[in-house]
Amino acid sequence: MNTISETGSNKLSEFNISYKRGLDHNYLIIRYEGDTPTDYQINMLYENDIPGFLKLNVKNSNAGYDFNYEISSLQPIGRLFENKTISFDKLSNLLKGLIRCFKSAHEYLLDENNIILEPGLIYINVETHDLYLLLYPYYESDYNKSFLTLSEYILERADHSDSRCVMMSYNLFRIIKTGSFTIGDIEKLIQEIPEKETTEEIQPVKNTPPREESLSKKEPLPKEDSLPRIPVVPATKKKKSLLGNLLSKNRVPFNISRNNSVPLFDDDIPEKNINFHDNKKIFESDSPNMFFENYEEEISTEFKDAYDDDNEEYGKTTLLNTENKSSGLSSHKLIYKEKGNEKVIDLCNLPLTVGKVKDCVDVVIKDPSVSRVHASLYTDNGKIMLKDLGSTNGTCLNGLILEEEKPIELEEGDVISFGKVTATYV
Repeated sequence: MNTISETGSNKLSEFNISYKRGLDHNYLIIRYEGDTPTDYQINMLYENDIPGFLKLNVKNSNAGYDFNYEISSLQPIGRLFENKTISFDKLSNLLKGLIRCFKSAHEYLLDENNIILEPGLIYINVETHDLYLLLYPYYESDYNKSFLTLSEYILERADHSDSRCVMMSYNLFRIIKTGSFTIGDIEKLIQEIPEKETTEEIQPVKNTPPREESLSKKEPLPKEDSLPRIPVVPATKKKKSLLGNLLSKNRVPFNISRNNSVPLFDDDIPEKNINFHDNKKIFESDSPNMFFENYEEEISTEFKDAYDDDNEEYGKTTLLNTENKSSGLSSHKLIYKEKGNEKVIDLCNLPLTVGKVKDCVDVVIKDPSVSRVHASLYTDNGKIMLKDLGSTNGTCLNGLILEEEKPIELEEGDVISFGKVTATYV
């Protein structure tokens, strides 16, 4: 029997994963080569629609078995937050989804150590925001260790311009690090986060003409001795960042960066610098005991949509029966037409994702044939690559539909189709 362990630097590489696009369904497939699967959990996932878990169907194929997990209209959080920070609302929804999933696991007697908490395999419905986990019965993991790794991922990508998001992500990490947490502890954490503060609107003072009596009678000026004394405030020390205050107060020795997320649990190791985002300014606090006073808002330089923002919604993706292709010219750009107007997708800031839901992608294409999260473009050894992300109507290159999650290099003059929207790369 072959099993999958969670050791190794790149856990996804340990899975024999492929993707299949059906007529109206998309599947993630894990190949299993061994004896006939008889695990109790397989039958539970096949016979029941368990809240928070991907639906499973096992098929016999070529001296082995394919575990087919349905992922239609779902996207992994590792993709959604690859170039974006996790806002407070999204973090709250993510934790509530995890709570829901593990309560379902308890109800259906599923083994929590067989649940994969890898960001690339934790799925979200971008329309309903429901979260879905993948349970593979031959996956061997340590539940506490998997949750700790996930909490580090969340802490690294938390929106540092929101004090509540920082508080929730840090406290989550602190709770998980104890190694003796329960789902109830996470539920309590969500409940303890204060509501967002609202400031009362200040009404303008009406300019009313002064009464004649007040003009005729002049009050004498107060004597100098009666004037209140303004205390001299000494120069303050250099402000410490909010995360700096949190970490120095609680002495959590670990190092997190975009390229390295390895926890250090030796108390004798000195504190490490934490680099969450090289191009971001973390808001600051004067007092280590008042974490969220006097903070400066983060200056965000996130990639903006390729077009002017409007709030037009397109709803569910319309399945196409025919193809309509055209061509244009571009130079390190994709050029296409929208309602007769030429639109340009600049490829200078890669990677980027293309789709029709603004909060989930970097570039929005306003067409009902385009999926919510449709495709991605990125660089690999100086080459620009295109990859379909499980879109409903598919991504085509020069008339040939791409396999899901199979990248292909772009060359000068290529014509790309996102649903019925076509663009040209030069």
